[in-house]
Amino acid sequence: MKGIVIDPGKAPEICKLPNDSQGLERWLGGPMRVDRFPTQPVGLAYVTKALGPLPASWAHCATRIWRGNAYYGRLLLLGWHGSAPTDIPKALIEDLVKQWSAMEVKTK
Repeated sequence: MKGIVIDPGKAPEICKLPNDSQGLERWLGGPMRVDRFPTQPVGLAYVTKALGPLPASWAHCATRIWRGNAYYGRLLLLGWHGSAPTDIPKALIEDLVKQWSAMEVKTK
């Protein structure tokens, strides 16, 4: 499935991601939580508690700030339908890359 990966200190990248929650959690490094976008079929996936040590550079500054919340470590933007991850709609993917390039994310 196509999604967007955002690592600390790096620009968002469109990537091929695992198609299931277990694969996504392995990719993130721990149990996944998803915050849904209020007006789009997209979610922000992140780990609230990593299973192992994270790179030291990830622990010292937020990866992105969205809706007043700071998110740390690797983030994934995923399409979301019902209760399952899916591809981000093609019409949204480039706009999301641009929006999430800034440290503080402004969404419409």
